[in-house]
Amino acid sequence: MSALILESTPELLVLTDTDSYYCEALRSRFRQSPNVVVETLTLPDPMAATRFQKFDLDTVVALNVVEHIADDVEALRSIAMMLRPAGRAVVLVPALPALFG
Repeated sequence: MSALILESTPELLVLTDTDSYYCEALRSRFRQSPNVVVETLTLPDPMAATRFQKFDLDTVVALNVVEHIADDVEALRSIAMMLRPAGRAVVLVPALPALFG
């Protein structure tokens, strides 16, 4: 999915993961793409606004993420705080609790 987004995002793509192993895998995968930045992020993050403000994010995409977070409301607040004014969040979660795992 990240590669597809990168095709339509020439300016900057910020990728995140909770696990440093996967962050390193992303860095390796996109090492030839100077407009890709990889950051470790565990939601909710009360410092997310401060940490990500420098990127001036217009969109945050969270696909199959929020349903795995215990405090999902605070996670969504963290996402909202990461965005520039009038930014948008695209959040996809499974439709039924049986699909969460």
